[in-house]
Amino acid sequence: MVHDHARAEDIAREVFISALRRLRDTERPIAFKPWLYEIAKDACIDEFRRAQRAREVPLEADHDDGEGSSGPLIAGGTTPDREVENKQRLVTKRATNAVSNVSQTASNVTNTATNTVNNALPNAGGLIPGH
Repeated sequence: MVHDHARAEDIAREVFISALRRLRDTERPIAFKPWLYEIAKDACIDEFRRAQRAREVPLEADHDDGEGSSGPLIAGGTTPDREVENKQRLVTKRATNAVSNVSQTASNVTNTATNTVNNALPNAGGLIPGH
């Protein structure tokens, strides 16, 4: 039904685990063979539905299932290391810009304060003793 021996073994294992759990939860007599068959049939149907949503793709590059190989699963573009380097460069650039902006703002505040003091001092000449 599933056309994959390894997946069929996995489903069989899941069926027996499910049956064991259900046996523990019930006190009533069960016609075991039809009951187990029903659980197995439902598990295969569930597997079929999952397979329709997302087909598993093997990691081997030389696999060809007759439907056209998608080739090796290698990301086109950059590698993870390159992405980390790019991210670090971006963070460094943003941090440098932020520090530069803070420095510029501090310089503007200092210049404003200095200009304010210089402008106020000539007016305060009579208030300072000795001037």
